[in-house]
Amino acid sequence: MRGLYRRGKIFWYAKMVDGARSQTSLETEDQGEAVAKVLAMRQEPDLVPINSYIKEVKSYIKEQVIRGKLSHMFAPTRESSLRQFGDKFRITSPIDVTTDKVRQWYDWMRYEKEPALKESTAQGYIFGLRAFLGWLVDRDKLRENVALKVEMDE
Repeated sequence: MRGLYRRGKIFWYAKMVDGARSQTSLETEDQGEAVAKVLAMRQEPDLVPINSYIKEVKSYIKEQVIRGKLSHMFAPTRESSLRQFGDKFRITSPIDVTTDKVRQWYDWMRYEKEPALKESTAQGYIFGLRAFLGWLVDRDKLRENVALKVEMDE
């Protein structure tokens, strides 16, 4: 299938978007599952435009404040954590978020950051990312919430 390839054990899909090569991890080792994901992606072209991560974060924060799900006092903290994740992994579009990147962020916060964050704080940041990605899935801007696959310590 054109555009489908392996990087290590994981299947990836590459295509041209506005004259630039775009690569997406399919997050599977199973070729049948990878083909099914590519076919679904071809039926529904990009759900969110490239370079839209920050725009989506701002929309999410604004809506959550309006709906009373985030307080005016906590909203800047949530926005900051989502931006930090995007900056650390050079996320330009929500479709660039992978389970591996979420896991790396969690591990970095817990074990590599100086000073390391408490478990509850790191989990709070991951829960915030899960909520944001879930919001995008609910609005048909993402196909799945990859952050739900990340297991955290107790």
